[in-house]
Amino acid sequence: MIRLYLDEDVRRKAAAALRLKGYDVISAHEVQKQSLSDYQQLEYAV
Repeated sequence: MIRLYLDEDVRRKAAAALRLKGYDVISAHEVQKQSLSDYQQLEYAV
């Protein structure tokens, strides 16, 4: 299964819309990870 992690540049509503389509997704907004560097976002995602 593929899990998606959306960073802060993706609109908040995108995660909800993808969930409605059956995707396993979480966004940086939902886990309070905004303003992290790209490297820190990647570390969190993997």
